Amino acid sequence: MRFLFTTTLLLFSLCPLFFHCSEPVKKPTALQVFVSIPPQKYFVEKIGKGLLDVNVLIPAGSSPHSYEPKPAQLARLSQSKLFFAIGGDFEKAWLPRVSKDLHQLKIVYAINETENDHSSDHHEHSHGLDPHIWLSPELVLKQADTIAAELALLDSVNKEVYLKNCEAFKAEIRELQQKIRSLLRNCRPGQPFMVFHPSWGYFAEEFGLTQISVEVEGKEPGMREMESIIRKARESRIRTIFVQPQFSRRTAEVIAGQLKTEIVIADPLAEDWPGSLLSLAESLGKNE
Repeated sequence: MRFLFTTTLLLFSLCPLFFHCSEPVKKPTALQVFVSIPPQKYFVEKIGKGLLDVNVLIPAGSSPHSYEPKPAQLARLSQSKLFFAIGGDFEKAWLPRVSKDLHQLKIVYAINETENDHSSDHHEHSHGLDPHIWLSPELVLKQADTIAAELALLDSVNKEVYLKNCEAFKAEIRELQQKIRSLLRNCRPGQPFMVFHPSWGYFAEEFGLTQISVEVEGKEPGMREMESIIRKARESRIRTIFVQPQFSRRTAEVIAGQLKTEIVIADPLAEDWPGSLLSLAESLGKNE
């Protein structure tokens, strides 16, 4: 009886040690990384699987051209060390102030200025050069390399993981390019398609299409401009007008009514980046 009591006492005395040893090892805190728009979140998470906490500055459904960062977002930004900027005009209003106040934050542009300037030469946009560099898979291949390189610098312990994930993501992008080309196989060279906001210029260039924009210099067209757009749409045999959720579709509906065409939503800011591109390609392929 005395032996049993002594053994039981010994087991109880060792319990804290056993419980301590059996506690799960806590995972290291995920790195805080910021991006401007939802598609970038998709890119960064593909490369930093499970190692990052990716915050999006401009939420889904908001227009980058009019969005102002909220104080809570800036507070989270102050805890981050890396911000992937896309290079759009909307960043120029507040990004210099942010970089001045947050000295620990490294701002990295998706594509370096030389490449961005070159790729934008033939893309006039409502507010200047076209910033929608994430809508060309070929340009996203370059962005993937930039993201992986910067994450490897910030977190050298996981460098090989980032580089390996980057190569896997790039293989997915190349497969996506083939799927898009297959969906567009019946489109004629330079086939025009009409959009309300001129977001899809880089996509059009990569896949041999022509974008026609309803917007004129960032504004809805007047009566005379509307007549010109409708005439051009008829000549181009436009059967669909693509609109995006961040902009009013009122003018597009007027044009669609005149042309007896349908309106289709194509969201260039969707976090489901491959799904957005495939959806547009499928609609264009059906129109031919």
